[in-house]
Amino acid sequence: MQPANEGSFDFAFIDADKENYLNYHERLIKLIKIGGLLVYDNTLWGGRVSWPEEKVPPHTRSGRNAAIEFNKTITNDSRVEFSLTSVGDGLNICRRVA
Repeated sequence: MQPANEGSFDFAFIDADKENYLNYHERLIKLIKIGGLLVYDNTLWGGRVSWPEEKVPPHTRSGRNAAIEFNKTITNDSRVEFSLTSVGDGLNICRRVA
C-alpha cells in the first residue's frame, strides 16, 4: 500500500544529523514529486571533507565521514540531478528526475 502523501511534496530542506542523511534521502525521495527539490545543508562540513584525515579533529570525524559518504552516494543516484554549491558549509541541491 502506497502512503497517501507519496510524491506530493515539491521541496524538502534537510539540516539534521549528518550520519543519517542517506536514511533521510531514501525516505524523502518517495515523498518528493518528480521535478521537486531536496536540499541538504552542511555537506562540505566546514571544508573538512577535503582535509587529510589526520588534520580532522577527532570529535568531528564521524560527521565528516558521513558527509563524504553521502556526497559520493548522491552523485551516483540516478533518481536525482545533483549540484553541490559551496555556499556556507555547502549545499547539495538535488532535483528528482525518477
